[in-house]
Amino acid sequence: MLRILLSTTAALALTAGLLVPASSSQASVLLSLNDGEGGTELATFRTAKCRKGKSKRRNALKFTATARSGNGYRLSVDLFSSAREVNFAYGGPNQFTAEGPAGEWSNLNVPPNAPPGGGGVEFNRKRTRMGLAFAPAFSSIGSDSTVNVTGGLTCKYPKKKKRRARRSAASAAARAKTRITDTSVNPNDDGGNRISGVVVSGREKCHNNRKVVLFRKKGRKRNPSRDRKVGSDRATPNGDGSQYRIDFEGSGKYYTYVKQTKACGRAYSGVVSVTEAASAQDAPTPPSTIEECEQAKQDIESLRPALAEARAQVSAKESRVKKVKRAIRRTSSKRKKRQLRRKLAGARRSLGRAKADVEETEAKLTAARERMGQC
Repeated sequence: MLRILLSTTAALALTAGLLVPASSSQASVLLSLNDGEGGTELATFRTAKCRKGKSKRRNALKFTATARSGNGYRLSVDLFSSAREVNFAYGGPNQFTAEGPAGEWSNLNVPPNAPPGGGGVEFNRKRTRMGLAFAPAFSSIGSDSTVNVTGGLTCKYPKKKKRRARRSAASAAARAKTRITDTSVNPNDDGGNRISGVVVSGREKCHNNRKVVLFRKKGRKRNPSRDRKVGSDRATPNGDGSQYRIDFEGSGKYYTYVKQTKACGRAYSGVVSVTEAASAQDAPTPPSTIEECEQAKQDIESLRPALAEARAQVSAKESRVKKVKRAIRRTSSKRKKRQLRRKLAGARRSLGRAKADVEETEAKLTAARERMGQC
């Protein structure tokens, strides 16, 4: 205890200087032994491996740092505060430990009749530099040796892992929307069937010369990777879009598909059911009177705004589905996630009904245009 008493005055003087904010600018942290002869340098620490705590709980660990010297000494710091300036006190909770060949010292060691002492930690704004100061720190084995810690070091954090780029909403929005409209099946000159339609997009390159593939649907849903490919065609300019025609034979449920590219979105046509007697059933009946032609014209004029309204409903419901999905990803509450999943299921059902309305309106408009074309 005599050695401790002799070093108390020097330790108090050092402690007063350790709390100076400029300590974080020093090049290294010095661990020195109080031996009554001005202090013996034990180790020098220049860099530390640092890590920020991820937990948001009040009493959780917020920061850790570990530094090693070339002569076998190790310095570790554990902080339960995220502030830039944190005080050290005997007994914790914020703590540091220095250990090596000569012993182990920490602010958690509190011997009887301990002299006044203390210190703290300070960071720069970016937390890349850490200033550390404490005096005197006692040994864990109850010996009379004490050490002082003072200086600054560089914090090195783990490198962030590079994540694979996801298809963000921004990249999806950059693609031009593509639609397939006016889908119809008529008999061809060879006794088979011909499916035709129009590819529509705001960008010319997203409809002109696009490859359109005809599939025969196998399951309940359209799936180009599973369904059987029947034929294909390159869309050619026709008015505001580009038209395609694909000849095929056989009955079943068919649809056409345009594959997604970097600049253009994908598109599906509605599903068309074809029977063996398609040549007789699906051929449009020519209008016999002027009144029927006028009716076809009125149908076209009324169905166009109805189709635009139906497509607007689909866009609104798609936005609703995306919004609920984002809310599910952001929330951490299990109860809230269950509620949002129920909302998502309802939004998807509503979206499905809206898409069915669009397909039905498109079919009516196609039939009206065919009748008008016979006038």
